[in-house]
Amino acid sequence: MDILIVQREFKPTTLKSHQAVIRRLHAAGYVFPTKQRENIPELIKFLSEYPKANVKLNFLNTILVCRDIAGMPTIKIKELRMTISKEGKVENVQTMNTLGETLMKKAEFKTLLDDAFAHNQWVKYILNYLWYNYGVRNQDIDLIFATTKPEMTDLTKNYLYIKSKRVVFIRNNYKTSATHGSQSHIITDKPFYVACNHRMQLGPKLVTGAKIGNAVRKYTINGMYESYIFKMLIADAVSRKDTDEINELSRIRGVSIITIKEYYNINATVEVIREK
Repeated sequence: MDILIVQREFKPTTLKSHQAVIRRLHAAGYVFPTKQRENIPELIKFLSEYPKANVKLNFLNTILVCRDIAGMPTIKIKELRMTISKEGKVENVQTMNTLGETLMKKAEFKTLLDDAFAHNQWVKYILNYLWYNYGVRNQDIDLIFATTKPEMTDLTKNYLYIKSKRVVFIRNNYKTSATHGSQSHIITDKPFYVACNHRMQLGPKLVTGAKIGNAVRKYTINGMYESYIFKMLIADAVSRKDTDEINELSRIRGVSIITIKEYYNINATVEVIREK
């Protein structure tokens, strides 16, 4: 499977993801079908060991890619994926509803954010400020401080460009950057400007570490990771019936309204009228 996967050009992150799934399949004892037969009964039996639909879908996506590259039939596997995807949507509604019972409210989060600033916790404040105000992902806040344009020539990096009395949050590298290009957000909030100036004195990178997700973990507010914060922002906008804000959050994060409804809405309901 590894040989097959490198025969197609993928983004580095996509290739890495497929390779990780392949390793997991091998470790679980899954034997990749090398013949034309799609072997659906055995595939269903293998997937039955994994109760969560998203895990099954990850496996199926990689298997489909490999079979497609090898020129093997995939019709029945795609049908199986569609069935599991529909089951996953129902499963996800239940997960979102359960999360909604404990998810922090936006006002409470803001209080704790201000508290981080008051205690000079600059990195914690900066990260959570950006998650709170823009609903961005971890990838977006892998940031480098800059005070001049010549410091920002690498267009694969994201920056906090500190100017007089303001900071420009520049995103060159984010999930949908290939489609939407670079995005800039001008931040004039004085506390944010102060926090950036303090943190910049300690080094050019906001956080360090091989994996940004692990690096930012210790700076979360009460374990509110970026996906939880985005759900919090959507829940608050829904409570106020603010369609414009939801669409703006959708645009900045680079996620469709359909995906928000299915995976970020704690008030989601199971659609009764739907294909089984």
